[in-house]
Amino acid sequence: MSSDELQQRLDHIKRNMPKTYELIVKKAETEGNAVFRTVRLGCLGEPNRFWAMEAGHFAGTAFNMRSVEQEVAWQMVNFGDDWAIVFDPELDGGKRPATAGGGGGGNGTH
Repeated sequence: MSSDELQQRLDHIKRNMPKTYELIVKKAETEGNAVFRTVRLGCLGEPNRFWAMEAGHFAGTAFNMRSVEQEVAWQMVNFGDDWAIVFDPELDGGKRPATAGGGGGGNGTH
């Protein structure tokens, strides 16, 4: 993928996914540039790095870890969430990698 294509994908997050972008920036404030690197890797197509959904827009690459898919789906169904962000579990020291956000009070940052 060219650097222009990557930049278009990152711009898509900034323009169309304000909650996602806000949480990326907040997470980077506490965890450093590794967050931005993880987002770029997910947008480049690397699985298990970064994936987000907000208002019908998607960014990154899906996780292929079964537990991540199940947790995101559970949060969205049980709490009526309409957006979700999943970061590389390495950013959280291997802790729960997925949280949906929105209606149920989930913050979408893990």
